[in-house]
Amino acid sequence: MKRTIIISILLLQSVCCCTPKESLNSAIDLERNDSISIFDLVDSVSVIQLEKTEGSLMGITNKYFYYKNRFYFMTMLEQTFFCFDKSGRSIFVKKGQGRGPEEFTYCGYFGVDPFLDQLMVLVPWGILINYDLDGKFISKTQLPPDLRAYNEVYAIDRDKLLFFTWGYDYYAYYYSKKDSLLSGGYVQTTIERSRSISPFDKSYYYNDSLYFNNEGVKHEILNMSDPAHRVVYRWDFGEENYTEKQIDALVENDTLTRKRKYDIEDRNNRMKERSENPRFPAYKTIGVAETKSFRITTLRYGGIGKYKSVVLDKGNNKSYVFTETKEGVKLIFRDV
Repeated sequence: MKRTIIISILLLQSVCCCTPKESLNSAIDLERNDSISIFDLVDSVSVIQLEKTEGSLMGITNKYFYYKNRFYFMTMLEQTFFCFDKSGRSIFVKKGQGRGPEEFTYCGYFGVDPFLDQLMVLVPWGILINYDLDGKFISKTQLPPDLRAYNEVYAIDRDKLLFFTWGYDYYAYYYSKKDSLLSGGYVQTTIERSRSISPFDKSYYYNDSLYFNNEGVKHEILNMSDPAHRVVYRWDFGEENYTEKQIDALVENDTLTRKRKYDIEDRNNRMKERSENPRFPAYKTIGVAETKSFRITTLRYGGIGKYKSVVLDKGNNKSYVFTETKEGVKLIFRDV
């Protein structure tokens, strides 16, 4: 897992001043398993040993990112944040659970505001807490009660935030910090579909703009920093593309399942059925990214615990499909 984290961060930091343009390429066959080296994707690879102290021992990390020469990690179970410099030295460990003015009861999402250089802690029932990059408290904001759940937050500029949620007819809602107003929604869906095809872990920054991978029949990448939500690319997986009929079948199956109690075995059986039954979508997006040279997506494909990474060279529209590189590296951008 450490190896995956390091490689993912290296890829995400390769950015340039180009503006992505919509492009068309031939359909990508997900059954391919191309031979590719990690050095076809990055210039170099480094292994960083994180400092082990009594306070910096981590459990399973649920969120991590590299920002301003620092590594930030969050463990969901312990509700604790960790920060290390680029040499692996521990800078701070913060556990802010509580009901105090500078604390949070539960962190559902942990991210960074690149426009203000601040850490963001989002409490799902409508509280946003900002800390500086050293973990010092800045502000605590009570969000409007319009949404029953705030699941992800991204900064669009110094004033505007974008929240993703589910259980509504839209995925995205904008918020003005200056006016304390929520507006939206945007990226239309249905209440039922949003529960089966969630918008989470499908957004990324590239050149100060936020992009959203709108998984579905069209499978479009939208520029959410653009007021027109311009489409910059469409993933095409040929016969494995979603169909409306498959989405309807998935929603129907999930709706029936939620009406009764089920255990882990039931869940695994449903996932297995989906992976082997053509009436359901063949894949699920679990990670997206973009660099100067590549567009990247990682899919759960082929059964439980099986993944495919798809890397598209933006210069020549050549695609690579693989489960791991020649060196045995699996490019999974979110461990689920």
